[in-house]
This record gives sequence, structure tokens and C-alpha cells, in this order.
Amino acid sequence: MKYLSSKKVPVIIYVGMLNKGRGLEQMIKSMKHIPGAVLWIVGEGDITVELKKLAEESEACRNIIFKGWKTQNETKALLEQATIGINLLESSSESYYYSLANKFFDYMHAGLPSLNMDFPEYRHIINKYEVGITIDGLSEDNIADAINSLLRNKGKLDQMHTVCMKAKQFYNWELEAKKLSDLVMRMF
Repeated sequence: MKYLSSKKVPVIIYVGMLNKGRGLEQMIKSMKHIPGAVLWIVGEGDITVELKKLAEESEACRNIIFKGWKTQNETKALLEQATIGINLLESSSESYYYSLANKFFDYMHAGLPSLNMDFPEYRHIINKYEVGITIDGLSEDNIADAINSLLRNKGKLDQMHTVCMKAKQFYNWELEAKKLSDLVMRMF
């Protein structure tokens, strides 16, 4: 069975804190340019009220759904229903620029292709395993163009899903825990 065969409406999902600098304002604004898709925002944060107001004022207001906080199992179930994961950050600090967010791996482990910033760590992994794509700026046009391009190419989404399933074998806590344990053992 192909990855997208059971998905009728494309679901774009963001999982995490709703804080400034996460590209959420731009993502909400871009939804008017992504026909037929819905955006699920999973999480809460200090700009939740501001984001809900922005969504209510959007032409795509019916396609933007705030899910609030979810348990780990509920989040996993939502990820399995989604089509594309969102991992956008402003490059306002070196911490963000060199980051590697947990959600990137959550998306990967769910077999979910993701849209990410063209930051070094994401670029490095995506060049090795095509588990998503990157954009170089947070404009609503950049976001919409990238998502629409993926949604128009179901074969590429299916291929990325398959690559995610392979890549998660190399990017997981069990392997990282062994590396950490080996490092500690070498120190003593």
C-alpha cells in the first residue's frame, strides 16, 4: 500500500511549542495559497491566542485547526494521519541556526516527510536521507510553494515516506544511547 493512498485530504502538521520564531505566523498566512489542505497545530505556548486570532482572520480559517496539547500516543496517532510535518524557525540566533529539533525526528519516525529551514544540520541529514525538503526563507510564498510542490508530487511523498522508514533505523535513541554509553566507558 502506498503511503498516500489512504489519505484523502492532505494534512500539514506542526507539533511543538507555540512560541515566536517558529514560523507559525507565516505558516498560517501561507494556508490561503495551499488549496485543499488542512493545517493541524498541536501544542500550546505564549502566542497561542495571537495565532488563533490570525487564523480566524485568514481566508483559510476553516482549514486551520488548533489541537492543543496531546499525549504522546495521541500525537503519534495524529502524525500517522498527516501528510507533511512542519519544522520552521527564524534564523534569529545561532542556537536556532545550528539546532536539530526533536520534531524533525518525530516526523521521520512517523514516516512523515517534513518541511525544514535550510540550516546546516537539517541540510546534512536531508542530503544523506531525503526525509524532507528545506527552504531558505520564511516568507508565506516560500512555504506555500514548497508544500504545493510536494503535494503535487505524490510519488515523491511516497518515496520520502519510504526513506523516512529506513532513516529511522539510523536515527533513534537506542543507537544514540549505545554511543553515549561507549563514550562514558572510554572515559573511565
